[in-house]
Amino acid sequence: MSHTPGPWAVHYDDENVTVYQKAFRKDLGSIAVITSFDDVDDARLIAAAPYLLSCLEEMRDLMLERGVAVSNEHRDRITLQNAMLAIAEAKGKA
Repeated sequence: MSHTPGPWAVHYDDENVTVYQKAFRKDLGSIAVITSFDDVDDARLIAAAPYLLSCLEEMRDLMLERGVAVSNEHRDRITLQNAMLAIAEAKGKA
């Protein structure tokens, strides 16, 4: 599974909140359309998803480089495991 590359942005109009890819004009297609202005925070979180995934992958890679997978610190290993599970879920591999 491959998602639309980021960065994504949020656009507000009179009727909807639209999440779209920044590289293209917002009228060329949307990633998500939120029909309730009560859900603007959801739109912001959706728009941040590619960046959040990238940061999580970078954190995972750094933790693996530093040997966290074999660390004696239980909390570190759990954090790495949770990051890897979240990445897998985001990529449809969970």
